[in-house]
Amino acid sequence: MLFDDALKEYNDKQKRNDRKISDYYEKIRQSKQEKLFYEVIVQIGNKDDMGITDNKEMAELAKTILSDYMREFQERNPHLHVFNAVLHMDEATPHLHIDFVPFISDSKRGLKVRNTLKGALEKQGFVGEGRRNSEWSKWAESEKQVLEASNSSNKLGTTEISSASGALESGAACTGDEPGSEL
Repeated sequence: MLFDDALKEYNDKQKRNDRKISDYYEKIRQSKQEKLFYEVIVQIGNKDDMGITDNKEMAELAKTILSDYMREFQERNPHLHVFNAVLHMDEATPHLHIDFVPFISDSKRGLKVRNTLKGALEKQGFVGEGRRNSEWSKWAESEKQVLEASNSSNKLGTTEISSASGALESGAACTGDEPGSEL
């Protein structure tokens, strides 16, 4: 898995057993700073202009655009390990759920490969400038621009990206401009 080698290397270096990490995923799950994974939901338009029941042709076009967007997502975001992506065509409007684990692979402290959203986004060039202009908000704006560029010739409607962070057993619905928020 993503952290297995780094965890083994970290534990092998520890001289005291109480500093060894037996289960890194459980450590992240209990963390107040990091989350096991994040989910973004990407949608073009709304039920009036892209609705599955009323506008089948436009819904198919949205499906194509969202599929293309997803094909390039991992390449654009090498520090966001995608483990699940699902295109929903069974609700009012086509939308894409993308679940990922953010990571860096050159940490100086702790595990060499570790879970960190801020660090992952910084590695991709998104440096925060305070709470209102965070790494997350800069990344989300960049992703919206990518989707809008593929959407621009079709005039399909507004692009919406929302997100939730969660543990494996639950996710959280949210509002605002930080991870776990509607963007």
